[in-house]
Amino acid sequence: MGDHNNGVDPQKIEIVKSCLATAFKDVRHRQEGNNDLQFFVFHDGTQSSQLVITRSFLDDLRIEQLAWLKTYMDKIIILRLKAKVGKKVSLSNSGIDISEKDPD
Repeated sequence: MGDHNNGVDPQKIEIVKSCLATAFKDVRHRQEGNNDLQFFVFHDGTQSSQLVITRSFLDDLRIEQLAWLKTYMDKIIILRLKAKVGKKVSLSNSGIDISEKDPD
């Protein structure tokens, strides 16, 4: 879909950010590794947490799946993040992984 010279579809980033912003505070986004990793850092008022999404996961989503992405974020990812405050949740085509977070 997208080649690595271009960024990830901004609509997809905005969906992720808006879902995080409804559940957490101070949502920040950065890209790393030639835009291959999308990092979101946020906090619940006490601890910061991280969500890392691979570019391939986002690139593989078609425009018709944007509503699915919002539902997936709201019903699955946000619940995992709330259950694992202070951790890093990684999302890829292989699934969801929870680990210790990187230094902010």
